[in-house]
Amino acid sequence: MRGEAERLLRDLVQRNPGDRRMIRMLGNVLQNRQAYAEALAVYRQAAALPGGDARAELYGAEMLEKLGRPDEADAAADRSLAVQTTGAAGLFKVNLARKRGDLAKARAELAK
Repeated sequence: MRGEAERLLRDLVQRNPGDRRMIRMLGNVLQNRQAYAEALAVYRQAAALPGGDARAELYGAEMLEKLGRPDEADAAADRSLAVQTTGAAGLFKVNLARKRGDLAKARAELAK
C-alpha cells in the first residue's frame, strides 16, 4: 500500500511541482518508511517554493534531528518560525534543546 501511495504521490508531484501539500505528503510517506534523507530533500523542495512553507521547514527539522544533525535542525526550526510562528516549531526547539542537555536554552525558548 505504501509503495503505491509513494508512486502516486511522485506522479502527482511531477505533474504539479508547485503543490506544496502534495510534496509534503510525499515527504510524509518517505518519513514513514524511514527514508529520512530522501524525506528531507522532498521537504526542502516544498520549503523552497515561493512564499516558503513553515510546515515543510519544521518537517525538515525533524528529519535533520533523526539524521543526527541537531544544529541544522535548530536552524530549520528557526526558518519555520520566520515563515509562520507556530507552537509546534517553538515546542520542537524546546525539546531539541532539552535533548541536547541545554536546559537554559530550553527555558529561554519556552519564555518566547
